[in-house]
Amino acid sequence: MPRSLAENACPGRDSVGGLWRRIKQFSIWRVPNYFIEPSDAYLGEPVESIDRLGKVRSWAAIAIIVGTAVYYSGLSHLGTITDGKDHVKTINIGNDNPEGNWFLGLMISVVTAVFILPVVSLCLVWWTRRGARRAALIQLRWPYIAIAAWFGIFAAAAPFIALGNYLQKSAQHLNFELRAAAWMFVVFIMILELAWIVKSLYLAATGLFRAADGHPLLPLIAAPAVAAMATLMMNTVGGNGLVGVPGVVGDALTWGGTITITIVSLRSAQLLRRRYPQDFPFRNGPLRS
Repeated sequence: MPRSLAENACPGRDSVGGLWRRIKQFSIWRVPNYFIEPSDAYLGEPVESIDRLGKVRSWAAIAIIVGTAVYYSGLSHLGTITDGKDHVKTINIGNDNPEGNWFLGLMISVVTAVFILPVVSLCLVWWTRRGARRAALIQLRWPYIAIAAWFGIFAAAAPFIALGNYLQKSAQHLNFELRAAAWMFVVFIMILELAWIVKSLYLAATGLFRAADGHPLLPLIAAPAVAAMATLMMNTVGGNGLVGVPGVVGDALTWGGTITITIVSLRSAQLLRRRYPQDFPFRNGPLRS
């Protein structure tokens, strides 16, 4: 029997087989990818030119930040170690050095995106034609699943940090074997959490919480707005600037992100319009059934 006829006769076979393949391919290190990485849920196919633009811009930004940190101040100021409560050591990264400034800007961008994405999403639902608004609204679930997963990955580290502190302060009564096993478990979990957090930051930055899976225009509108708001807020809370970095370079780092993100968004809109001339600006709902 031909494959297409067999699938029609047994419609559940392919879905069960696909589920089993995904289970076999599951990797605990790729958990953030399953929730935060874009999966072409709206268009049904990847637009590689747009993906390439986002990745090139992200890696270029990382290279510029690292290069600035090393060139002007070296790596000696990556963080200062201080004793907190109960003499638990913590690493503090100030916002007056390039990498700390970048990390602060990234966190502000994430929080800003959480508020801007719903506003832009509602505008896009209103922009969609009346008969397709329900489908468009349902499709917009993907960015919010990604946002919830992003915060969940950070929250998952809390109990293991508490367990590590407990082992450090209060588990001296345990025998050596139990303490060694507990520490090995905690170290593995913290390495896993660190890998998840780094990957989540990268995926959220490049894919803006799977915004394109909700609507192709969502990241193109929200990303410049988020970058501009984050830049304005950084100018307010950024302190006295970057230590050891010329003012012109500091301004270029601060405003360069917003400018390049806006340029990438405009270029991505052009590519979408060229590739989907009959569907752009996507007022008829998701293309993927």
